[in-house]
Amino acid sequence: MTEQTKELRRTGLGGSDMAAVMGLNPYKSAYELWAEKSGLIDPPDLSDDDLIWFGQQSEELHAKYFARRMGLQLGVVEETVRHPQMPFLMAHPDRFIVGESAGLELKTTDSFGLKREWGEEMTDEIPQHYLPQVHQYMLLQDWDRMYVSVLVDRDVHVYLVRRNKHWDGAIEEAAHVFWNDYVLPGVAPDMRYDRVTLGALKRVYSNVQPMTGVIANKRIEALATLKWSTAERVKELNLQSDAIDAELRHYMQDCEFLILPGDHGHVLKKIKVEGGLVPAYQREPYTYLRRVKTPKLLPMIGQVSEPKETDDE
Repeated sequence: MTEQTKELRRTGLGGSDMAAVMGLNPYKSAYELWAEKSGLIDPPDLSDDDLIWFGQQSEELHAKYFARRMGLQLGVVEETVRHPQMPFLMAHPDRFIVGESAGLELKTTDSFGLKREWGEEMTDEIPQHYLPQVHQYMLLQDWDRMYVSVLVDRDVHVYLVRRNKHWDGAIEEAAHVFWNDYVLPGVAPDMRYDRVTLGALKRVYSNVQPMTGVIANKRIEALATLKWSTAERVKELNLQSDAIDAELRHYMQDCEFLILPGDHGHVLKKIKVEGGLVPAYQREPYTYLRRVKTPKLLPMIGQVSEPKETDDE
């Protein structure tokens, strides 16, 4: 990310920011966004992320593939658009649809992400942290709808989100409060203590001052004690989980599925991950166990009808 881009992002709230403002982003908290807009920290450099890199490099081809698939003509949005009354609210969509009151947002995921986070095509069943972004684009561009095209392998899956006046109002209100009550006066928003905020706090307070300290109050002292005891319990639970995993694998041997008679509709699946060269080291092939819905063809490929005898039975 160039310095020019960083400075532009600090002048307002873009479409990708709004999910954090509204508490809908599972990867970034409102506090982390505030710290970025206030200049306390830089946005994380995601240029080495393979999926993001691939999405950026394939954007032009992705757009052409979408246009070919849908029979639509696309145009490029040349400039960042700002809200006429709230110039800190801005948008720069990927493309617009020529001859229609519509835009296009391009996303990239893998087959696992598609199944987990995306719903039926040509609906608005997209990941919740993308909804504020596309609604913000429609608000600022005065569009009626937006297509969202997600690239998976060599295929695109297309979704359609229509403009909603309730979303318009919610975005304007949330942006106004966040910018004017927190960013401009330099006041941090209410802290949500979770893993996402933890990452931001590690970056904000990374400048350790030697030989300094702060005295804990009763609540902080109790939390510190709880942290150490929790860490010990986590260690014990991990050891217990590994022991259970070992026994399950010994029971399953080379079978792919462990059929659970008492858990109707679900089985335990052994998923194989191929080895290969990854950055900095050679990964050996391995498997992991996951609870999944029972495949429809499972009864036809052979079940274990009777449990195997173990040494201690």
